[in-house]
Amino acid sequence: MTPVSESLARALPDAHSGPEHLQAVLEYWTGRSMEDLQPVRDIIMLARSRRGFAGERWQFYCPGCRRQVADLYLQGAYFRCRKCCGLNYRSQRMTRVDRGLEKASRIRKRLGGTGEYADPEPERPKGMRRKTYERLIEEAYEAEEPYFERLRGKGF
Repeated sequence: MTPVSESLARALPDAHSGPEHLQAVLEYWTGRSMEDLQPVRDIIMLARSRRGFAGERWQFYCPGCRRQVADLYLQGAYFRCRKCCGLNYRSQRMTRVDRGLEKASRIRKRLGGTGEYADPEPERPKGMRRKTYERLIEEAYEAEEPYFERLRGKGF
């Protein structure tokens, strides 16, 4: 599924001029085959939101739940937010063990290794403080601990 915010954002007026609210009228055809095509007309409200030092940004109001969101996704024949479409983030589908192994892998790659947990820990990169290196190695070991707990529970 593709978010539509970037494509519509280019069509919006400059952030320093124009109204606070806009509406986008989407008219398109949907169907499984040429014989099943049905016209769809969907009205999506947009609102300018202030971002402190970051300036302003246009956001959508989801037509399904009326929440203000950054991205809309095509679900069936209509554009809706992540929550209405039932989409989860990848990390929400991962177990505690998987998240820990992925964190350890990211740390090992940052230290110049391959990211594989079976490989020996990478040497300290040139220019990295020893204290930082030791802290990162410790974080990698802590992140891998749920994996090793699971192995010990299985008799390994």
